[in-house]
Amino acid sequence: MFSLAGIGKEGVPKKWIEIIAKIYTNSRAHVKTARTGPTVKIGRAVRQGDPLSSNLFNCALEEIFRKMKWENKGIKIDAKYLNN
Repeated sequence: MFSLAGIGKEGVPKKWIEIIAKIYTNSRAHVKTARTGPTVKIGRAVRQGDPLSSNLFNCALEEIFRKMKWENKGIKIDAKYLNN
């Protein structure tokens, strides 16, 4: 089950987050080569190649960046620090 903690931090409406969580809850897939393989339950994560994958990754990174202490870190250029 996906956690809905942190709703709204990126400005995404709660309803959209709930819809996305439902899409990935109890998802199933199968490998298709010359023939279709057996159905497999997707236990966690976003399906490989899913267009939503990069957006979810960016949202997670944004939250991490907000919690980091960036003062006096990075590359110093003209007496100012360039970071993230």
